[in-house]
Parts: sequence; structure tokens; C-alpha cells
Amino acid sequence: MGSALNKKLITRVRRHTSPSYLKKLHWHIDYLLANSEIRISKSILIPSSVREECILAQTIKELSKEEVLGFGSSDCNCNSHLFYFGDNEPFN
Repeated sequence: MGSALNKKLITRVRRHTSPSYLKKLHWHIDYLLANSEIRISKSILIPSSVREECILAQTIKELSKEEVLGFGSSDCNCNSHLFYFGDNEPFN
């Protein structure tokens, strides 16, 4: 989950989905995706001109089984912006 606003949204998603060897590791997700066994299976883009990622993270947290503490939330007060759903992924 990230806060790339409006015009930067597509650019950020393209960056995150590009191979790790083509980019400098910068964001938490870059380090996660550097593992060849990890991949993005789905992206849900929510264009906005205001930062809404923390509100969205709290809503998603309520639907998840677990969270990875400190992941993707180093610039806010959230516990995490990475969640685990197991087989009950709610966004099918």
C-alpha cells in the first residue's frame, strides 16, 4: 500500500512491478519483492489527491488475519501497511 498521489500512481506501480535488478532498493516493498518467491498478484489502484493510505490500512487490517509490524508505515503512526489474509483474500 502506498501514497503515490494521482499522476505519480501509475509510475509508482510500474516501478514496483519492474524486476528488482532494474532498480535501486528504496521502499520496504522493494526489499520484499527482491525475493524471487514473492510476487504481486493483484494491484488495486485508488486515485486520490489526498493521502488516504492510513485510513485504508486500518480498514484492511480489520479484514486480515495478521499484519507485518512496521512494514510500509515508517512515515506514519500505523502499525503496518502489509497484511496477510491466508485463503480468505477479500478482494477477489
